[in-house]
Amino acid sequence: MPDRVVVVVNKWYECDPFLAALLNANGRPPGSAVAWVNPLRHPRLRTNTSAPGKEPAAGEACQQPRAVLPVGAGVMEVWCISDLLEDLPDVPAMQSSPRNKAKRVPLIFHGPKPRLVIAVGTAGFALGRSLPGAERAAGHVVIGTSVFMYDYHPERAGQDDHWDCDGYDKLLTSSLPAATFGALVEPLVGAESEVAKRFAAPPLCSASAPQVFARHELTSVGSLNVIDTNEYAEADGRALDAHAAAGGDIALPRSVETTHGLIRVSCDAPFLFVSGITNRALAVTQELRPRKFAQETTASSNAGVAVAWMLPRLTLLLTGKSDGPA
Repeated sequence: MPDRVVVVVNKWYECDPFLAALLNANGRPPGSAVAWVNPLRHPRLRTNTSAPGKEPAAGEACQQPRAVLPVGAGVMEVWCISDLLEDLPDVPAMQSSPRNKAKRVPLIFHGPKPRLVIAVGTAGFALGRSLPGAERAAGHVVIGTSVFMYDYHPERAGQDDHWDCDGYDKLLTSSLPAATFGALVEPLVGAESEVAKRFAAPPLCSASAPQVFARHELTSVGSLNVIDTNEYAEADGRALDAHAAAGGDIALPRSVETTHGLIRVSCDAPFLFVSGITNRALAVTQELRPRKFAQETTASSNAGVAVAWMLPRLTLLLTGKSDGPA
């Protein structure tokens, strides 16, 4: 089996624009690999019904990557968590449940241990203790290696709707060396980078210059066991407070979302996350919901561009040889 870089995208509506950017030659570095392996399982027709069906058997299409790209002597696989949940009704209580996700995500990691796991999704943006802060942020991409998970409903531990995990309230770091991380993201950083020039600006509260924020020590702060959308703002605020109380550096950019940490604890391979920013933290109602489709589509596309520009460096990671300019 070839070495694997495994990309795990949270929602189907994030995976669609993410892959659209990644598959587009104009979004990638000139000369980078384009030979996607057939069959390309994208776009994917959603098959959810109104009632839970039979859990899919191993090997069914939903338990296969959306796309596979040869990277040097290895491959990069792109998976979508929503694809693993297609036997469940398409409602938040089923599709956003961390317990349901945690049951299925390990299916992605059957087989050889990946050389690298990349978690991808949309997120809020936090900087400083005063949130959401003065600077608009939609359109940025945040890349780091650490996660911090907060359980918003610890009183439900042991219940059917709760994900029990021993990783809450602690900083979980990655085994990815800082030097390797730096080599992967070096071409991405800066408002004048070729990556930033390809970013789309979301319609609401877009950053004045959408760009990549990438440092090895950056953290994704996750609020877990939140299904009711009315709880999101309070849950995110508590998660950020818990991260700060645990010694988190509030002077650094943080992404705020729900699933990077869950992916991180599902596999002990070297890990990094890529968060496409849709809004400032705690401003979901004002900056995301009125134009939800547009905000999430552009943010996910920007995340796809960022990963596309890692491709030559991923080739170096797997083989020591580049298939395009570094």
